[in-house]
Amino acid sequence: MKNGIRRALRQFMYTTPVHRWMGRGTSRLSAEDWNQQLSGPLKSYLGGTISVETRNAAVLTLLRIKHPSMVSALDVGCASGSMVRSPGADFLDYTGVDISSVAIDEARRLSPGSRFHVAELQQYVPERGYDAIIFSEVLYYLSVADALSEYTRYSAALAANGIVAVSMKHDPKSQRIMQAISRQSTWLAGLLFQEKADGPGWRISTDAMRPGYLVGLFRPPRQDLDS
Repeated sequence: MKNGIRRALRQFMYTTPVHRWMGRGTSRLSAEDWNQQLSGPLKSYLGGTISVETRNAAVLTLLRIKHPSMVSALDVGCASGSMVRSPGADFLDYTGVDISSVAIDEARRLSPGSRFHVAELQQYVPERGYDAIIFSEVLYYLSVADALSEYTRYSAALAANGIVAVSMKHDPKSQRIMQAISRQSTWLAGLLFQEKADGPGWRISTDAMRPGYLVGLFRPPRQDLDS
């Protein structure tokens, strides 16, 4: 009962400006913080876990089905660039961006044939002409309004018929961001999944250690791509 009330309050908070008044709009982690975390307790974020590799597979499967001629991708929040090393990731042109130099150093070591940049999501200026832009578990570190603004800004770098892939964990803030994006874009396809370590489960449950994830493909409105 308490969890249900708490979840309802969080959903309300992210539907209104309340989250900004409470200081819940953006992540408090700096580049230095991320470097420390990825060198220690959050090292699993670099890849090689069920959640990361399943997300990579889901993104690639959806993109290949909806954009079979795709050859170029920009991966925002790429961590160690594990996406480009996943089965089926036959990109001719892959660029990864992450705030952490620790993550990018690892990406360059493991995938020397790809391009990687150390930059904050809101500071990086993407080149134009990507078939796909992938937001890998990063937009929920922004406020709902800022996440939508960055989605729109990056979308302008898509090539004709380009697609944006957004992956989000199962929580109220992510839901609000997905809803905001959906209102201004065409939803193409998606997958909802959750690791089940303790036995079979037939629904997505609230689990802080093993959250559910939604991967969605969007086609932004044409006027955004031409601006």
